[in-house]
Amino acid sequence: EQDEVIRELDVFVTDELELYLAQYPLKPVYSEPLNISSAKMKPKCNKLELSVPFPPKLQKSFDVPAAEQYQRFQSSEIRSSNPLGASFIFEDKIIISPISSVLQFRPSMKQAYGGVASKAETIEVAPEMDVDNLEIDQSDTIQQIQLKRKESERAKAARLQSYSYLKAQEEREPWQPMKVYAIGSRASEQKFEQL
Repeated sequence: EQDEVIRELDVFVTDELELYLAQYPLKPVYSEPLNISSAKMKPKCNKLELSVPFPPKLQKSFDVPAAEQYQRFQSSEIRSSNPLGASFIFEDKIIISPISSVLQFRPSMKQAYGGVASKAETIEVAPEMDVDNLEIDQSDTIQQIQLKRKESERAKAARLQSYSYLKAQEEREPWQPMKVYAIGSRASEQKFEQL
């Protein structure tokens, strides 16, 4: 006995889209969807930061300027051992696209601490530099001078894979602002139709 065919749809597989799966592990399932007001991304690091206004009831309880009444969520990439994809039905077609990356969002605490940076700086001096004629800025910051000898290939490979090096690379990449469209808005529907 065969199942009855209810509907036939054409299937299209595309890799032209760059889709991300967003997960919010600390957000309860029953809570309202996030009303994202702005977003920015570091594409090389696959980092995304979202700004979401606090609910009006909470905004009244804060004694901060209106510009700071936002909760920021920052992503971290989750490595998947299996390829993932997303599909949707649109005008009698099934469109399937691979998911580029899985991003888990957690509240960013940088805002809570005011983004205070360390005042200490490090000046690295290569062995071929003339240390006697080195100009040092006499400002109010503490400066530390390190003399380095030429590193071996093994030490260089270890340094390039170290957490501190990767973190510094991530911090150096500039944030790129993104356009945010509200779900169901005309602009978001136009973007969806371009798929």
